[in-house]
Amino acid sequence: YLQGAQLRGADLRETNLQKAELQNADLFLADLRDADMLEAMLQKANLKRAKLKGASLISARLEEADLSEANLEGADMREADLREATLESTCLTRANLRGANMFMVEATGLQMQQAQLQGADLKGADLKGANLAEADLQGARLTGAKLQGAELMDTNLKGADLLDVEGLTESQLDEAETDDITIRPLEFH
Repeated sequence: YLQGAQLRGADLRETNLQKAELQNADLFLADLRDADMLEAMLQKANLKRAKLKGASLISARLEEADLSEANLEGADMREADLREATLESTCLTRANLRGANMFMVEATGLQMQQAQLQGADLKGADLKGANLAEADLQGARLTGAKLQGAELMDTNLKGADLLDVEGLTESQLDEAETDDITIRPLEFH
């Protein structure tokens, strides 16, 4: 049990942390590159500026965790629970977030180019200024998300739910890929 552990700046590269109980742990600036954190419990953990490039966080519990400025490039976060997490200026480029729960995340300035988010729940997410270029959000739920200034060039929004999205412009939507089953904001009908 590592609940509340003080692991600031720790070198945990390639470490097996499967099902680790790290709730409220302080992992500020920790190096977790290529770590195996399958089903890890990281609720309310401080992962600010942590290095998680290539880490496996499949089905990890990250509710209310602080991942601000963390590098999760290429991380595998399928089915991860990130409800109400802070992802401000976080790098999730080429990360796999299929089926992830990102309800109400604070993610202004998020870098998520080429990320896989098929079927992800982004309801109420604050994605102002986020870069979602070439990301795959097919079938994702973005109801009530804030998308002011978000980059959507070649973003796959086929079958996505964009009802009640805030700050989305027609030019942003024109840059993205949509289809007949994309649920558009009411003002775009």
